[in-house]
Amino acid sequence: MPRALVAVLTLAALAPVGGAAQQQPIEIKGGFITGNTYRAYSDDIRAVYVMGVLDGFDVAPAFSAPKKELAWFQICSLGMSGYQVAAIVDKYLRDIPEHWHEPMNGLVYAAMLDACQSYRR
Repeated sequence: MPRALVAVLTLAALAPVGGAAQQQPIEIKGGFITGNTYRAYSDDIRAVYVMGVLDGFDVAPAFSAPKKELAWFQICSLGMSGYQVAAIVDKYLRDIPEHWHEPMNGLVYAAMLDACQSYRR
């Protein structure tokens, strides 16, 4: 059997059937730190942390996240420094102390959703 045909058949066998893969619930892991841990970091470490989270958002399409769903985030954060994003996140956290025990990756996402509302369509 030609190699190209074997490759196509292998890919077809691995591809999701119908919409079954799209209907599976997505579980977001808690991440490495909580809001309490983040708040104890220096300004420099907070800036580096949020840059890493935002880099993760940017690479999400490599893991099948719909690229069009990230457009608002990419447009909103274009040109922002880590310190600027950290300031957005810090402001968001100041307003919700009852959530400081929650995973920080989700809190960064929520802060960006809040700050970038005008870019979401």
